[in-house]
Amino acid sequence: MDSHKQRATHLQSKTRQKPLSECSDPPLHSAVTSDLVLAFLKEGIPLNKLEKGPLKDFFEKHAGMYVPNVTTLRRSVPKLCEDKISSIRNDIGTSNIWLSV
Repeated sequence: MDSHKQRATHLQSKTRQKPLSECSDPPLHSAVTSDLVLAFLKEGIPLNKLEKGPLKDFFEKHAGMYVPNVTTLRRSVPKLCEDKISSIRNDIGTSNIWLSV
């Protein structure tokens, strides 16, 4: 291990790396990507339809939009759900509701 740390390639790569404290957290998705995920969820279209094939090609070619990996898209689902639940709670307030399933 010590011999590895002394090699020039290790020392060069170490100088190029930033400590985690200096790295900024970029937003997970743009508003367009979040809207796309929300639209697919509302319409009941599986997100994996965006993984390959005609839809991905369409968005990249005609909308000029890079479609992230489906796993990355799925990471935004909990936040979108939380936002929707908060919106419903704000609309209802302290009123009683009746729900039928």
